Amino acid sequence: MVMVNLAITCWVIWKGRCAKVFNNKKPDPQESIAKINALVAEVMNIEEMKRKNYLEKQGKIRARWERPAKEWIKINCDGAICADDENKEGLRSGVGVIVRDENGKVIDGMGRKLRFNSIVEAEAAAIQEGLNLASKI
Repeated sequence: MVMVNLAITCWVIWKGRCAKVFNNKKPDPQESIAKINALVAEVMNIEEMKRKNYLEKQGKIRARWERPAKEWIKINCDGAICADDENKEGLRSGVGVIVRDENGKVIDGMGRKLRFNSIVEAEAAAIQEGLNLASKI
């Protein structure tokens, strides 16, 4: 990370020099420091996101269900497609919905095999099924 900080610092100094030479704009040290800090923070954020994404792909970070607030329910829905099974009726797909209370107790749920042409359609159908279950509770 030291090399990244050094490269960003050199770049900001160079940009300040160019502004002075070509636009006769006097560099502001405080502005330069703020720019360096912002860029370093942005790079660190990107690196952290890449690290988390890598760990997720390696199965080292697992998504967990989080409880809803007291006296609320939570509806989780998902759609999925099998991309290697295409025919004129669409891709083999499925939707699933589960409804749980604040203690994690299952209140209702459903699953269905369907055919869609895209993951967006499958996810939208899952949301629709979730709303249908919600309207019955």
